[in-house]
Amino acid sequence: MPQPIPSPQWHPHPHPGPGGVPPFPQPRKWQTLKIVAITLGATLGGVGLLLAGLGFLFYQQVSPHGARCSEVMEFAGASMPEQATEKKCRDDGGWLDRSYSATFRMPKEQLTERLLGAFPRVRELKSSCVGRVCSVATCKEDACFANVDEQEVPTGKASHVELEVRYEGDTALVMLQAFNV
Repeated sequence: MPQPIPSPQWHPHPHPGPGGVPPFPQPRKWQTLKIVAITLGATLGGVGLLLAGLGFLFYQQVSPHGARCSEVMEFAGASMPEQATEKKCRDDGGWLDRSYSATFRMPKEQLTERLLGAFPRVRELKSSCVGRVCSVATCKEDACFANVDEQEVPTGKASHVELEVRYEGDTALVMLQAFNV
């Protein structure tokens, strides 16, 4: 019986596998190296980008840095008192939150009035009693102010503004915290 003539597109494999199916063709050495190099490069590049991103986030989360006092006061919805000296302001926030702090010194004379004028959102925290119910201010310094029980829409962008005052002779050290929760 005559042998069939194979079509030009099909060439029988010289060594057919079981059942007459040709074995899987073996890739050439350069093709294997190319695939390995591309896979390895993509993996290392992805890991590098991930580590760089995590490093940036870690740096932002744990490293407070200096800030303009005008930026801090705008966030707090306040103005720096005219009598303030030795002003130091910094950004304590990370990538998910905003938080600022500032310290400055002021004359001790008429301090409460000056702070309430410069920080219209805050009230002085004092222990008070109405009948048998008392509220105790939790203040570790000589005087404390905070924005509690706001009835109006607050100015500034901070949800919380807190001031602590430590008296030092004729002056007072004022410590500001303005932050979002």
